[in-house]
Amino acid sequence: MPLKVLISGAGVAGPALATFLLHANLSHNITIIDRSLALRRGGQQIDLQGQGIPVMNKLGLLDAIRARAVNENGIAFVDARSRRQLAVFGKNDSGPGRQAFTSEYEIMRGDLVDVLLCSASSKEGCKARGAGGFKYVFDTYATAIKQLGDGVKVTFSEGQTEKFD
Repeated sequence: MPLKVLISGAGVAGPALATFLLHANLSHNITIIDRSLALRRGGQQIDLQGQGIPVMNKLGLLDAIRARAVNENGIAFVDARSRRQLAVFGKNDSGPGRQAFTSEYEIMRGDLVDVLLCSASSKEGCKARGAGGFKYVFDTYATAIKQLGDGVKVTFSEGQTEKFD
């Protein structure tokens, strides 16, 4: 059954949730709201480890993440005075129980947001076939949420209201 879903936050988690929901059912109608004026692509590296790897693989995003991965071979600890290397740790090659300081799948935050956005956007083509889809609404936020018997009524920062499942 298709749902009308509101997601607050267009960082990494919001587009990730939209991707999961559209992967489960292309008929969902998803709105992502964010206070910022546009999609924020800044930020530091994110290590994809543990369950994140099989989840991204199941969503069909692992190749796109690998293509944008930061090429980092490991980390070295260096003495501040002598500049001599004290220890060197290689990157983590994915696999059970393999955790290290750096990961095989390290991606800049903005690149991960782009991968998730492109995934949700490619599913947007389903809307042309009468299915659901998603949209971003920037420079807005929820000011009130009222529980109804069959969903919620959300009031937005500009004063308009809308019902969601």
